[in-house]
Amino acid sequence: LKHMPGKIALRYREILEERDSTVSITIYGKPHTEHFEACLRELEEERPESSKQSPLKVAHVGDSLHHDIAGANAAGIPSIF
Repeated sequence: LKHMPGKIALRYREILEERDSTVSITIYGKPHTEHFEACLRELEEERPESSKQSPLKVAHVGDSLHHDIAGANAAGIPSIF
């Protein structure tokens, strides 16, 4: 077991669900698009509705092709590796 944030979060969910079966836990982070959408909302960055509008003014900088770059690309956000 590698200790990475996602693995640790999954373990916490397992522990909590063992203690209380009524608990509903949602985990999201990179590379899931929900993470990137939340960041855009926090930055108050709106997606262009058409190609005539200015592109996003943000880019995601990351050091992981799987988590950072693939996730940003899937969310339609420019990325820098």
